[in-house]
Amino acid sequence: MEDIHRSSLHLMKRISDLLDMSQIDAGGIDVNLEETQLNDVMEEVIVMTLMQASDKDIDVEFDIPPNLLGFSADSRLLAQVLINLVANSIKFTPNGGRIDITAAIERQNLVVRVRDTGSGIEQTEISRFTTPGVEPLPDPATAGPGSGPGTGPGTGPGTGLGLSVCKSIMEMHLGGMAIDSVPGEGTCATIWLPTNLNILNRRPS
Repeated sequence: MEDIHRSSLHLMKRISDLLDMSQIDAGGIDVNLEETQLNDVMEEVIVMTLMQASDKDIDVEFDIPPNLLGFSADSRLLAQVLINLVANSIKFTPNGGRIDITAAIERQNLVVRVRDTGSGIEQTEISRFTTPGVEPLPDPATAGPGSGPGTGPGTGPGTGLGLSVCKSIMEMHLGGMAIDSVPGEGTCATIWLPTNLNILNRRPS
């Protein structure tokens, strides 16, 4: 029953990614800006990923400044991005590994980094996994040593959409996403968005 439950969750996530990517391509997702606190978003990330990390004895550390000011964002979409990145880091990080999540204000941008001690990926391959429809890397549960990036695409084989969705969502926030990785040492996914997005997004009526 546990295997069936996990398989159902994976399938539901893949369908969700497909729908999100289709909506983004069609311009069908609106960014609903609201005053957002990063700590509130992180609470949702913790709830959604804590069990996965615990199952693999992975230490997840958060370094979020307590005085970080609120900002404008679509909190649901931002949470989706961070959940995808953290969940994928957990999946591609060996048992007993570590994931560090940090946040800071840099040049009027909110910058969040998810850094892991996973197997990493060659720089020349990174762009493939932020492009919709490419063949994803093999699941580390069935592949040999060294397979899979620290922040692999989607929820594993069969989607190839996870990082593409994340990147598109951040670009819709007038921000972006970057992946840096060293094979055998780990991966760092960085996302950012303007702290004054509510002002930048205003258009003449």
